[in-house]
Amino acid sequence: MRRLTANDYAVDAVTAAKALVGTWLCRRMEDGSVVRRRITETEAYCGEEDTACHAHKGRTARTDVMYSPGGCAYIYLCYGMHEMLNVVTGPEGRPEAVLIRGVEGAEGPGRLTKLLKIDRSLNREDLVASDRLWFESDDLRVRFTAAPRIGIAYASKRDQKRKWRFTLKRRTEPGNGTRENTLYRKQSVMRYPHHVTLELTAKCNFRCPYCYCVWHEYPALAKPELGTDGWKSVLDKCLVDGVDDILFTGGEALLRGDLFEILGYARRVLPQARLSLFTNASRLDEKLMRRFKRMRVHLATSLQGLATYGAMTGTRRSYRRLLSVVARASELKWPLAVSMTITKANLHEAADMFVAAALSGASTIQVGPVILGGRAAASQELMITHEEWEEVKQRIRALPDASVPYTFCDEFICFCRSDTPKRLFEKWGDKNRKPCPAGKDFGVIGPNGLYRTCLHSLPDS
Repeated sequence: MRRLTANDYAVDAVTAAKALVGTWLCRRMEDGSVVRRRITETEAYCGEEDTACHAHKGRTARTDVMYSPGGCAYIYLCYGMHEMLNVVTGPEGRPEAVLIRGVEGAEGPGRLTKLLKIDRSLNREDLVASDRLWFESDDLRVRFTAAPRIGIAYASKRDQKRKWRFTLKRRTEPGNGTRENTLYRKQSVMRYPHHVTLELTAKCNFRCPYCYCVWHEYPALAKPELGTDGWKSVLDKCLVDGVDDILFTGGEALLRGDLFEILGYARRVLPQARLSLFTNASRLDEKLMRRFKRMRVHLATSLQGLATYGAMTGTRRSYRRLLSVVARASELKWPLAVSMTITKANLHEAADMFVAAALSGASTIQVGPVILGGRAAASQELMITHEEWEEVKQRIRALPDASVPYTFCDEFICFCRSDTPKRLFEKWGDKNRKPCPAGKDFGVIGPNGLYRTCLHSLPDS
């Protein structure tokens, strides 16, 4: 990375606006960490003769900073609510500036300053020497589009037509390159609902025959997996969009070597959000549980059988270790929720599974039938009937009160899926089902960064 110098800013605003597309906006936060975001959009404002420029009417207390030598920040308040970051360019006495309109993870000048905690206290900041705000370049080769500037209806018709807004079109990474941020940008204009599930990886050390993960049907939905910076960009968007409930899952999330870096970043940028992690618990131990407790990350796991546990997880493992983990979490007074998927194979022991989870100290229990999708799409013999499901619920309701909250998930088939044959909807669909809140109350970001309305659906694009 190369920090931009005075020479980089000593050019006219149009030249600077083009050059800044694809560079990195860097901000040192109060805790000492540095957040870097690649710039995706800029606008040029070119002196007193440009009727869209703040300096059009000459030097004032507000625009005085624009007459400084290039390389300082000009930050003003727009509509009484949005802080706007500009970079002063050109020689002293020539009032030109570049508005930073977007960065990866925050499209829009007001959103990016909110994300990076940039306000008027940084007005006139020396971008060449500052350790609070600066720009860096990795010599990325970029292509961009040029279009008229936005929100300048007050300017002359001629200036309104000038194509001085530059937007990142396609980028080529140095070396081998990566597509992850390009994939993420495809849906960056979407607004996330308040609850999102982040599928951190498609890798898993279990091979559950009923697994509903959609990439078992469509492998491309798991490729390429986002790296650490990609998931940080997703979390930045969660902040901007007001997400307050995030579930991290997989695959098996504990297989990611950078898991705690991602979780730590999530906790820093979303300090009040509820964070949860779903794991098959094969790698979960007391040390990790204590760490999750310190980070205030709630835990969930799945009990998929007793005698059938090995068959239902595609492993040679026993249910006993999982129940010991649940019990230890209870002793540590940190909630560990348990889910159970009822199949033809474990149907006969469903009530026993419930009792085992309850007596081990599960904080809550969720029980549901196999959902048609993922590997289950090719293993429909595992699906139980509606009548069998009602019998399971009756047996569980008839158990002695274990003082454990529990819920039933009655869904056999996802109505978000447009590719499911009609005959299967007729066989497994519930005509009396409640309206699905998918896409409204919750959504999913898959391993490759693409948004889906629910765990079982496909991306819109």
